[in-house]
Amino acid sequence: MKERTFAIIRNTPIAKDTFRMDLATDPSFFDEVRPGQFLHIRVPGAAVSLRRPISVCDAKDGAVTIACAVKGEGTKALATAKPGTEFAATGPIGKGFPVEGVKKARLLGGGIGTAPLLLLARRLRETGAQVTAFLGFRSAEYAILAEDFVALGCEVRLYSDDGTLGHKGFALNGLLQEEDGSPVYACGPKPMFRALQNALPASTPAWISLEERMGCGVGACLGCAVGIWEGKNVIHRRVCVDGPVFPLQEVVL
Repeated sequence: MKERTFAIIRNTPIAKDTFRMDLATDPSFFDEVRPGQFLHIRVPGAAVSLRRPISVCDAKDGAVTIACAVKGEGTKALATAKPGTEFAATGPIGKGFPVEGVKKARLLGGGIGTAPLLLLARRLRETGAQVTAFLGFRSAEYAILAEDFVALGCEVRLYSDDGTLGHKGFALNGLLQEEDGSPVYACGPKPMFRALQNALPASTPAWISLEERMGCGVGACLGCAVGIWEGKNVIHRRVCVDGPVFPLQEVVL
């Protein structure tokens, strides 16, 4: 990981309280970034002291893409930043999703958790893998990136809590109905992870990308530690540098 300067190319609302930002940075970033990694962003023009960890959504054609929900002062400042604005960020940080040797994969995205799965889908499709994306949202007005997955050649299944988009219900249920033992990659809220952990056969390979509040983002402060099963014991690992991606069955949820 290293400190870089990013310049905003485009900053666009893409759903309710959600924006997509395309960024320019030095070319070495594109050789280093892996699906599931994130940036630790120094927010421009905002009176916030802590950086904001935001997953890399995509990286192609000289542009890094992030997609983020507006939740507080930091993300509000990012959502309203203008093209040409520059800011510092450390990254890419963390351990990403494994993609080597995968021939068929199922992606499970819950809400804004859909964002980091796009670069994963791109990398899997580049290796010729068959990819099905199960994407769930509160309603149609919160839906993001579905057309990007389609453009990559993924099969896309859409779900919404209220039935205004795709199938009414949870994306997890759709994924379980198509259980075939192929690897699962998931990002979303913890209740979704708990349900996945309880329902998915232990023999099915699965990884989840966790989101936790972070202080330093480099593993020093331990503010983002989570419990991990090591045999019958629970140890603690740092989401920022030991994750954010972990095998599903190892995480204490």
